[in-house]
Amino acid sequence: MRDSLGAGVKLVEVGEKVPSIPYACNHDHGDGDHDHHHGQFDPHWWHSAENMKRAARIVADELSAADPANAAAYEAGAKAASKRFGELKVWAQKEIAKISRKDRKLVTAHAAFGYFCKEFGFEPISLLGIGRSDDADSKHVAETIAEIREHGIKAVFPEDQANPKVLAEIARSTGV
Repeated sequence: MRDSLGAGVKLVEVGEKVPSIPYACNHDHGDGDHDHHHGQFDPHWWHSAENMKRAARIVADELSAADPANAAAYEAGAKAASKRFGELKVWAQKEIAKISRKDRKLVTAHAAFGYFCKEFGFEPISLLGIGRSDDADSKHVAETIAEIREHGIKAVFPEDQANPKVLAEIARSTGV
């Protein structure tokens, strides 16, 4: 993205200005099976309503500094966005309250929901090796099935890239 910006264009990296959390990574890093790379901090900050409220404020402040004549409009936009994200968080809290605390486990094929999990009291569980390009071996599929059963998982949230054959086997074997 930086390379496509013209001369004199300021890039504001909002993610560098919101609080970061360490990656909620629950898989082994030491035996070579680790099939993705990430930094020390989870970059998926937008999965937090609170961070989105902060982002609206950051954007409004930056735009106001660059265009003071329209600062009131940017301020109004930030307040409206903050209000809406606050409402969304309250709604989510009410809906999530219907899920028992012991069942608040979020299983995905990618460790991308750490902020959401932290904000709403879920335990993140990332199941690696079920991406579309992955040639998941039977041992890994069996381990995944065992982990779902061990944790009493009731739902898995795959990504579009997930291998449909592997997902079908996991669903069939676990009832999720």
